[in-house]
Amino acid sequence: MPPNPWSDEKTATLKQLVREGYSSGVIAERLKVTRSAVVGRCHRLGLHLGANRRGLNKFTQFSLRKPHQRPLKKRKSITAKPQPQFEKEPIPPPNINDIARKTFSELTENDCRYPINHVGEPGFGFCGLEKLPGSSYCPSHHSRCWVGVPAKKRSPVREAAKVMA
Repeated sequence: MPPNPWSDEKTATLKQLVREGYSSGVIAERLKVTRSAVVGRCHRLGLHLGANRRGLNKFTQFSLRKPHQRPLKKRKSITAKPQPQFEKEPIPPPNINDIARKTFSELTENDCRYPINHVGEPGFGFCGLEKLPGSSYCPSHHSRCWVGVPAKKRSPVREAAKVMA
């Protein structure tokens, strides 16, 4: 372990320089030690560097000013948004007669991909009936999974494209 660079004389000088308000860099130069050594020693001795400085720098002057008080804005009362109205009927309940007709490896491009049961459980698979064009599901499962967009939120560009198609 290296010898302790802090003799009683250096420690007394350190305390005096801190009381006079010198920075850690200036103290380090005068005592011929590193700035980190000065900061560490002050911390261990409970001394606060820069606590007794006469001149305040621009940052401490700014932080000592009173903050600018702005008048508080009145908040608007919060009202519940109306629920969007969908053109489709409510989602039908699950069909008890759903059967897993195909496994993942048996699915083809035109098969319904609606999962039946939970992954890893016996009887898990996919519906496998013929799917609707532009959907991943057969008509029954499409109506259960797909919720239409309210008329207000539809894009006029997409509506025009549907009419043209």
